[in-house]
Amino acid sequence: MTADWWARGIAIGSAGATALNMGVAYRTFRRARPKVKVKLSRTSLDANPEKGKKPYKVFILRFLNSGTTPASLERIELVAYKPPCRLDVPRVIHSVDFHPESRHESPLIPALSGIIYRFSMVGTRYGKPDSEKLRFRVVLSDGSTVVSRALKNPVDLR
Repeated sequence: MTADWWARGIAIGSAGATALNMGVAYRTFRRARPKVKVKLSRTSLDANPEKGKKPYKVFILRFLNSGTTPASLERIELVAYKPPCRLDVPRVIHSVDFHPESRHESPLIPALSGIIYRFSMVGTRYGKPDSEKLRFRVVLSDGSTVVSRALKNPVDLR
């Protein structure tokens, strides 16, 4: 009778150790992924464009990677969305693709570090400032999407 209880105790202990090992392995897996945040550092309008060309808007973006794996970017988009309805598909105003055949080189965000990227576009209208908000949406090379906070004072990008 006592051997039966010993066997049960050993089985319960090994099941607990296995569950603990699974928890540690999962936490290690979650920690190793890239964790990218997008922050808008500064916005400016080009003061003296070339003669006959429209002025363009320049956004200084900061990408911070707090993961232990480097990340590369596939696409950066400036999108407009309507705040009350989160299910609407946001309207892409301007995007930059980093495919191998494109003219832009894909920036690499090192592990536990960050980079600064200059996003520029010719001014366009995006809608009424009261009805739409602007955000930056970034697609990483692994397919995950990172979205910045909404711009506090969206400017008419004419």
